[in-house]
Amino acid sequence: MVFYAYASCAGSFAVWLITAKDKDILDAWFRAMETSQFGNIKRVNAEWYRYQNFRIEHSITDHHLARKFVGMILFKPVYGYNDSWHIFNNGPFVDCIQYNWYYIRSKRYKSLYWTVRRKTDLDAVQVYASTKSRARFQAIKGFNFPNYAPCPPDNLIIGDDQVCLRHASGPVSFIKDNNGLSVLTISRPMNYFNLRELSGSFAPQSDNRMAYIPNCGSEWELVY
Repeated sequence: MVFYAYASCAGSFAVWLITAKDKDILDAWFRAMETSQFGNIKRVNAEWYRYQNFRIEHSITDHHLARKFVGMILFKPVYGYNDSWHIFNNGPFVDCIQYNWYYIRSKRYKSLYWTVRRKTDLDAVQVYASTKSRARFQAIKGFNFPNYAPCPPDNLIIGDDQVCLRHASGPVSFIKDNNGLSVLTISRPMNYFNLRELSGSFAPQSDNRMAYIPNCGSEWELVY
C-alpha cells in the first residue's frame, strides 16, 4: 500500500505531495537525506516534512539516493492553497520511538501477538506467538551502530536503525537452542537488529516459540 506525506519549504509557500511505495521506503529516504547533500530536512511527523535551501523534487538525483529510491518515491507540487489538496488516508500506523512500549502483532493474522512465558518451571522465560495473551516490549535504540545517519540525535527508530527489545522481566536475547535456532529469550546480553527486520526475520516455530530467522518472510508490526 502506498504512503503519502506533505513536504513544505521553510520561508516559502512551496508544498509538495510525496507518494512512496510504503512507509518504510519513506522512512529510509528520510534517514538517507540526513547525510546527503540535501541535508536540511526535518521530519515533523510521518506525514509532514519541512525542508530548506534545496528543491526537494531533486533529492533522489543524489547518486547514492538514486540507486535506492528512484521509482520508489514520487513528488507532485501542490500549487498554493487554491489548488485541489490531496486528502489522503494512510490508515493506522505506529512510529517506533525510543523507550516507548509496544505490543507486537502479526501483519497477516491480527489476533496473533508476541507474549512471554516459561515452557516448564525449569526453562527460561521465552517469547511465544499467541492468540490468547500478549506482552508489551520496550524499544531501545542502538546509537553505536552504523546506519544511513550514524548516531542520529533523535529518538525515532526507523528502517535500518538498530533496536533491541526489553520486556518488563528483562531484555530480549537471541539464544541458540539444540536445533541451532536463535530463540527469543528473556536473558542477557540483549541483541540488536534492524527495525525493518520485524517485517520478515522473526517466525514462530512448531511449539510457538519465536525465533530470529533472517528473510523468513513472516511479518510483524508494532501496535499500542
